[in-house]
Amino acid sequence: NRRLKYQSRLRDHFRSRFRAEYLSTLVHRFEARKFRVSMNIGDIVLLKQDNKKRINWPLARVIELLPSIDGVVRVVKVKTPSGEIIRPVQRLFPLEVPVEERSH
Repeated sequence: NRRLKYQSRLRDHFRSRFRAEYLSTLVHRFEARKFRVSMNIGDIVLLKQDNKKRINWPLARVIELLPSIDGVVRVVKVKTPSGEIIRPVQRLFPLEVPVEERSH
């Protein structure tokens, strides 16, 4: 029982540190760029939400690219824990997870 509480507390600590440190620096770095990174199916992204603090933005996985008439992807469909939604690329921040690491 004590061990489970310790493991739970440790997991929560690492999750909060990950969100506070890594994800916030990722957003700042991504916003500083003048160009947008191309999205791919399977990418893990952070969903920007104006009504929540950055630390509480949900993670999602890109499941479909929706190109416009000119062929540029400006909107994507993402899967979140609560369902599937369509979001513009400008409100998504891709995590820096290489494809090789995601497949394992």
